[in-house]
Amino acid sequence: MRPLRTTIDDNTAAGSGMKVLVTGHLGILGRALMVELVQRKVDAVGVDVAQMDVTDAGRVRAVVTRERPTAVVNCAAFTGVDDCESHKGLCFAVNAQGAENVAAAAADADARVIQLSTDYVFDGTSRVPYAEDAKPAPLSAYGESKLEGERRVAAVTSDHLVVRTAWLFGVGGVNFVSKVLTRAKAGEPLAVVDDERGSPTYAGHLATALAELLDVEFRGVVHVAGAGDASWYDVAAEVLRLTGMRARLEAIAAADLDLAARRPPYSALDISRYTALTGQIMPSWREGLAAYLREIKEVSDDAR
Repeated sequence: MRPLRTTIDDNTAAGSGMKVLVTGHLGILGRALMVELVQRKVDAVGVDVAQMDVTDAGRVRAVVTRERPTAVVNCAAFTGVDDCESHKGLCFAVNAQGAENVAAAAADADARVIQLSTDYVFDGTSRVPYAEDAKPAPLSAYGESKLEGERRVAAVTSDHLVVRTAWLFGVGGVNFVSKVLTRAKAGEPLAVVDDERGSPTYAGHLATALAELLDVEFRGVVHVAGAGDASWYDVAAEVLRLTGMRARLEAIAAADLDLAARRPPYSALDISRYTALTGQIMPSWREGLAAYLREIKEVSDDAR
């Protein structure tokens, strides 16, 4: 399978002179980012595991050397939070060693690397949104692997940006919102966690933010997520309101689910640095949810 490429007329390209390699381009975020870059007329190449398994350092180096990007955005990840507990080897191979492989290859090609990370690097003991300099203390193998990925990227190249995000939803994959829609359409009751709060983030809005950050010289860590915070129960209730669907919605505690991985009870992210760097304001999670539902045409006539 060949990489996905965009063909751009360099004389008209808004992003002329920039070439972006997007790893994990078939995932929720990778898909959204490729769409955003095409709209901005940026020369972009998308690769996924079939073209470039990030755990294969030699293959990563070969692809980056061939493509010669000016920036690499690493969206490739093992995101099954509970599966990471029983597959720690693969989890760390992708999220930590894979991140290092991508960053090292980017450094050799004199390319900047943007590494995606997560709010799950925090333990949830804060009661205010986490700033970038808050001390990480992951509760799960997934969080540990992503934090190790951050550290390895920083160790192999100074030309990096770590973007932590949270509670991602969007087109092209199964996510919390799509699960709510499936169950509501089937007339099934919804028992949803109401004692965890975070920053739900629409992939389309995150993709726009990543494109903005490509033009920013800052190096280090920046938080990018939907503005405001919510519980999963809040998100489910808003889905039902916006779609006009009827389903029995019950609030439950996270402990009731007996999941393999521990989640932070509070992991909202402080996104003020992003605004300071770009001059842009992240839309709220409610705006993101409405945009996603419009994209998949699930908004009721009454909510338009």
